[in-house]
Amino acid sequence: MFLDTCTISNGACDPNAGCSHDNTTNAVECTCKTGYSDTGVAPNVVCTDTCTIKNGGCDPNAGCSHDNTTNAVECTCKTGYTNTGVAPNVTRAPSAMELAIQTPVAHTTTKRMQWFAHAKLGTPTLECRPTLYAQTRAPSAMELAI
Repeated sequence: MFLDTCTISNGACDPNAGCSHDNTTNAVECTCKTGYSDTGVAPNVVCTDTCTIKNGGCDPNAGCSHDNTTNAVECTCKTGYTNTGVAPNVTRAPSAMELAIQTPVAHTTTKRMQWFAHAKLGTPTLECRPTLYAQTRAPSAMELAI
């Protein structure tokens, strides 16, 4: 008769892990829940809040939190910063303009001028930069036409 050890103290898994059994050996397997990362040394699974590990992978100018429904990591720019990257977990193709023009664009903030090269395409990031108050150039006719 099969004894489901997952029903007894979660199979000795971390409280933030799910317990299951290997289909072949029936060994207990612990898997961290969404929003948690395994920081233990095999075979010990230690589930740590992902936001406490390198800010959950969020930009240094962003706060890390969890979605109320799924507990997935959410990055939100701090006050005074604006997302200049692409949304997390989104990969986009380069636009015709990005392919045609490969020069950086200057943006002015209240404190200093900064130059931003085009975002690395295909790299999903939330990039928080100081909120922009003025752009140093107007869009070209080509940019307006596209």
